Amino acid sequence: MKLINIIFIFILLLSGLSIKAQDRPATWLHGLGGDRDIWANHYSPIFQNQRRMNSGIPDYNTNNGVVNSTNASGIPVLNANRYLIGHSMGGLVARQFSRINPNGASAILTVGTPHEGAFIANNLINGNARNAINFATQEVVAGPLAAGTNLVNNVLSIIGLPGIIAAIWVNRRIDDLADDLFANINQQTLDLENGANRRSIEDLAVDSNYLNGLNNTTNPIAMANIVCIENNRPGLRMANAALNAPEDAPLNTYDDGGLRESVEKLEGAYKAFRVLHDIKKFISPWRYAHHKRMADRWGRGEDFLGDRFDVEYSRLTGAQRTVTETFTDG
Repeated sequence: MKLINIIFIFILLLSGLSIKAQDRPATWLHGLGGDRDIWANHYSPIFQNQRRMNSGIPDYNTNNGVVNSTNASGIPVLNANRYLIGHSMGGLVARQFSRINPNGASAILTVGTPHEGAFIANNLINGNARNAINFATQEVVAGPLAAGTNLVNNVLSIIGLPGIIAAIWVNRRIDDLADDLFANINQQTLDLENGANRRSIEDLAVDSNYLNGLNNTTNPIAMANIVCIENNRPGLRMANAALNAPEDAPLNTYDDGGLRESVEKLEGAYKAFRVLHDIKKFISPWRYAHHKRMADRWGRGEDFLGDRFDVEYSRLTGAQRTVTETFTDG
């Protein structure tokens, strides 16, 4: 969702709640594994300049669960006029703060916060995420591994293959591609395997004890959640965003389609190799079995990059699901 849309929706939400944003303090809370820069570099200055919010942006360690993160955030307790604005796990930190300080804020806005839990947290804990990354690696390297290590010669051997594809292929280590595709999930997997973030990931899991307790707590504070929806190969675009964090550059210059374009070019290269060996099966029938095996191996990477990755990513994150919403007047 574009920045201007987020700003517009936020203003509408505040207006609908009969809350005046001018001259109100706002506390911006980052999510799991993040830091204050996720808000400080771009979002907070815009709100501060346009809506005259006096921003506070705490920095805290998110490794040890929502409760400990809330305690470490250092949010001043007595300020009933404050807005709490949280991204992802930061939204739960905002809710936890309000839970223990009922008069500590006047409204909460959360962005992409898993109030009912995050499927990826469950899949990190049960090992499905690691299995998916390992499977992706096997599929992506199957063709190049069978072809040998001289990828330059193999790529350039296909007549008519654009040189840009060869350059992309050579510059991107094939055995690292799966990690790039699952960039954020891979980092969370490594952190979990190294003992970091486990408590927080357990809190964020669907049907976790923490979320069940939080959601069963009555809190009359005004609250709204912004959910961003991506429908153009969401796995690839989200993976690219994880590799190129938007806080590293002005948001209006951020292009999140780079990895998607590269993968689609690589998919074309895999297809070219598969077709080449399918042809050679009949040109050299005495090597039919060899070329069939090679075509099958290159086809595995083609299929994974073309369709299977999106299926795997959506399965891990729960990105594709049907949601029924009921709207009432009043």
